[in-house]
Amino acid sequence: MSVILALEHPFVKVPYESVNKSFRTSQKVLEKEVSVAAAGLSELVRKPPDELSKVVAGLDAVANRLRDAKRKVSESLKDEERYLRRCKLRLTHLREYPEARKARDEASSTAATAAATAATAAAAATAPATPAAAPAGVDAAATGAADMVVGVVSDSVAQELLSEARQKWQRKRLDRILVDYLLRSGFYETARGLADDSAIGELVNLEVFEASLSVEAGLRERRECAAALAWCGDNRARLRKVSSTLEFNLRVQEFIELVRRRRRMDAVAYAKKYMAPWADTNLKQIRTAMGLLAYPPGGGGSGGGGGHGDDCGSDGSGAVAMDLGGEGEGEGEGEVRMPSVPCPPVYTALYSDERWEQLARQFRMDNFLLNSLTSESLLSVTLQAGLTALKTPACYREHGEEEEEESVTGAAAAADGGADANPNPNAAAPERRRNVNCPVCSAKLRVLGEGVPYSRRVQSCLVCRASGVIMNEDNPPLALPNGRVYSQAAMDESAAQNGGMVVCPRTGEHFNRSSCSKVFVL
Repeated sequence: MSVILALEHPFVKVPYESVNKSFRTSQKVLEKEVSVAAAGLSELVRKPPDELSKVVAGLDAVANRLRDAKRKVSESLKDEERYLRRCKLRLTHLREYPEARKARDEASSTAATAAATAATAAAAATAPATPAAAPAGVDAAATGAADMVVGVVSDSVAQELLSEARQKWQRKRLDRILVDYLLRSGFYETARGLADDSAIGELVNLEVFEASLSVEAGLRERRECAAALAWCGDNRARLRKVSSTLEFNLRVQEFIELVRRRRRMDAVAYAKKYMAPWADTNLKQIRTAMGLLAYPPGGGGSGGGGGHGDDCGSDGSGAVAMDLGGEGEGEGEGEVRMPSVPCPPVYTALYSDERWEQLARQFRMDNFLLNSLTSESLLSVTLQAGLTALKTPACYREHGEEEEEESVTGAAAAADGGADANPNPNAAAPERRRNVNCPVCSAKLRVLGEGVPYSRRVQSCLVCRASGVIMNEDNPPLALPNGRVYSQAAMDESAAQNGGMVVCPRTGEHFNRSSCSKVFVL
């Protein structure tokens, strides 16, 4: 349970952060409105008595302003109550797993009591009518029978309740993980449908992802920064705490768009107003962006797409058109034709459409950070945690290494005089010889597990490659003459199916069952 709780930190933290955000917003609104109302009242008090009508109008304005503030605070209070209720539901969901064990114990105790009562009643019914005539061992027999029934019923009920509660809780958790993965992948309708079908709407973060959908769409599809800048304004204090550069990058992008549209004077005014305040921390980036004024996008580009190759300042005729006069986009009076100047790569990158995708990714990461969401989905984290527990060097052995190993073992078997060896030319290809029972050996999960560490085992265990069963003292390992090792149960099964001959699953060679030798591991 401690491992599960370690992965479920964002599960409870997200609604908690929503409560904090709603409270801070309502507090700012209330403080602002009260301050304005107090200032207005102070001004009304100083007015002369002959301006009574103005005083009444001012009081009405202050009253209306306070009523609006009350309405906003009431809405925020409702949101806070909803987020707190969501926190409680999620904490209850996390407690369901250990409480399932408690409920199992209570149900087992109840069942045991009922069984003991029934057994005692049955023993009493079979006893003689006269107490004095009852044999002395009846009470002991009845007690023994009751204890036996209690034990059987208690164990069966406990196992059934434990299995049912655990499966129900794990299924609900799996649905939550899948909804989170679908939301991160952009499948909002599918995620909402799964959440509704599983009745876990309060256990998933639909609102957080849907709120960011419009911002990401504005950056990726509409190529505009207005929605993202509004989001930065609402979260400026929190973004400053985490040293985010999202707002600065958005300002730079708007500057680039002004230059792209040949509105140079507007671009300079925009830079003075919105980019200059960032000079203390981002002076180098500001200087680089201002260099775009010397390399405007030319007609040889994509029009609105920007920067293609080294001709970001060329109009396709081998010259750079520099507008010294107005803010228009077409050629006319005031333009000077200059020789073509290759556009440095740094400016080509600024004009690239890839910047919009970079801004969308940065917004997503900052949004996750402010809402205490992990950068990776819980599905990926859970799978990688499981792969870490199963990953071994053999799962990532290259094909060349396997072929070299087979050639060495084959030569050793020939040197030992394996006369009964029968190589199979149709043996499986190296890429098909991985353990079919190992998830890490599968083609898709191997990619996901490449970056995770190998499993750490204090005590090793041997697993039969043929049957997937652990080899121990009851199922000892056996070595074939070609050096391959499998479990005794697998070799006995192979011999029974092939008339006393054992077939090596890896090489297809045939050996007598008597040629198998026991392997002892020290």
